[in-house]
Amino acid sequence: MSTKFNKFFLHLKTLLWERKFSAAFNTLDEDTPRAEGLRLIIGPGRSGTSWLSRVLAKTSSPITFLNEPLHPFRIKLPYNGKWDHTAVKYSKTLSPKSPLIKLYSILLNHSDNWRQYLPAKIVVRSDNKTKFTLIKEVHSLLATEALLNHFNCPTILITRNPVYVIDSALSLGGLKTPIWRTESEYVNDSEFLEAFNFSKKNEIIETLEKFKDSPDNRKGVIISKMVTVAMINRMLKISAQKYDNAVHITYEDLCSNPVEKFKALASFLTIEKGPDFYNLLNDSFIKKSYSYDPYSIFRNTNEQLDRPLKFLKEKEARLAIDILGSCDLL
Repeated sequence: MSTKFNKFFLHLKTLLWERKFSAAFNTLDEDTPRAEGLRLIIGPGRSGTSWLSRVLAKTSSPITFLNEPLHPFRIKLPYNGKWDHTAVKYSKTLSPKSPLIKLYSILLNHSDNWRQYLPAKIVVRSDNKTKFTLIKEVHSLLATEALLNHFNCPTILITRNPVYVIDSALSLGGLKTPIWRTESEYVNDSEFLEAFNFSKKNEIIETLEKFKDSPDNRKGVIISKMVTVAMINRMLKISAQKYDNAVHITYEDLCSNPVEKFKALASFLTIEKGPDFYNLLNDSFIKKSYSYDPYSIFRNTNEQLDRPLKFLKEKEARLAIDILGSCDLL
């Protein structure tokens, strides 16, 4: 399909989405004030976002905690229907009328019945007289800077060594998992490459052209996803340097000094720590079952650093590291 047709098709999808959204929510417009109570935790999946958000959500402050609401929201975002309808291209800013900003905004509007558009399990906590809305999200990552600009709310950006991110993601979803497939086509955009100081632009573009994220190409899937996650990590790290309302933390730092890091991050979000916070944090250091649960936050924290690979072969990991080095993404 031509670029012109793709733009027209996206425009048409967006108009249809706006019609559905407006019919469901008639109290939101572009003048809706930005909620002071929003708190965001953003990072690639398999980077420690669940551990971080579930512990922080045990705050003694009254909150609403939403766990990855973008993808399952029943009025689906119109960005990409091929693999991931939440995948959006990089933009430094987004219009208040954009679907992503409208969706985040409606989730902050406690007077609207948005809960019927989400599975119950997504609303992990919903207190009366809620003071904060904590949202953990691993989708629409390339819109992070636009969210920082628009909402200007305290935001934690978390990253992890991409070798372990990909190893964990593929051990869970296999080569067919669509995660980051669309982003692998978006990160070679010139605006994105310039915005985050990628010094080896040509090498990155050539690598993503050579290694395609196709389920029948094991090496292509591994390298494409690895490079994409490494680039997203760079974006998140630099965004935290650019914006006072964002802080960057690595999964490795959390594992090395969890108590002090979690306490500092809770203070950054201006949420209160309490007994539930400390109890879950301390419990999370210990693996609770010998059976493997890929979504469990209960781990032997000391074993997570430099753990044995589960999906990747050693030679595949070495190749990926060499390629990341040649692209200046280590």
